[in-house]
Amino acid sequence: MKIRLHPLTGLLISALLLSLLWPVQASSQTSRWDSLSTSLGFTTIDPGLSSNPVRAIPDANDPDNVIELEDTVQDRGSSTRPSLTLTWRLPIFDGNWSVETVLGPPFRFSFEFTGGNDLSNEIDGKLGETDMLPPVLMLVYNFPLSTAVRPYLGAGGSYLYSFNSELTAEETAEGDLDIENVATWLIQAGANIDLDWLGWSENLFLNLDVKYIDSVRPMATISDLESQGTTIDRTEVRLKLEPWAFSAGLGWRF
Repeated sequence: MKIRLHPLTGLLISALLLSLLWPVQASSQTSRWDSLSTSLGFTTIDPGLSSNPVRAIPDANDPDNVIELEDTVQDRGSSTRPSLTLTWRLPIFDGNWSVETVLGPPFRFSFEFTGGNDLSNEIDGKLGETDMLPPVLMLVYNFPLSTAVRPYLGAGGSYLYSFNSELTAEETAEGDLDIENVATWLIQAGANIDLDWLGWSENLFLNLDVKYIDSVRPMATISDLESQGTTIDRTEVRLKLEPWAFSAGLGWRF
């Protein structure tokens, strides 16, 4: 398994750790539990998948024989899953900064060959699927506004972990698919909207959030791919992911 770290990932992680370990005297009169909030809802991820042209290596005994095909790879749409956001307000800087993470089940994405006349003519429709688990850790700045709508901005890191990757097209049923795991960074913008004006609890709020995940280029490798009645030993393609994540949920301040 290969891991590629974005140059900003280490800096972001260091900033998060420094925020947690900052030697200050807590000025807040609330308890640690009073600094927690959570939001339960749904997250939709648009992977923004494209790729370089597919490269085929027909014979493992002749790795220098590389055939560049006309086909590329693209996604077949977004994926939506339930999500749970956990936020801890840091006891520094007047409580305007917080640390946030998002929990949820893996996202399932499907993709296909397109843009060529080699493999895309042989494989009709969906090529394969993969599960992706993108855990995130964010440092968030909450604007100090005493209004019902409270916007925030954040930045952090993520690790795009792919597993259960499989070829689903009938023509490639015997092939094996492997997608490289990569680390990246992301930014977010969102708002918490108080719902106490509805006559409900003052602790209840609506959360709306959008995240942009920095472009990453993992390698996907297909082994034993069949094309035009011939088995290709290995097929490689450099993917390009430019994901956006959109979330909405109901939150509670403890």
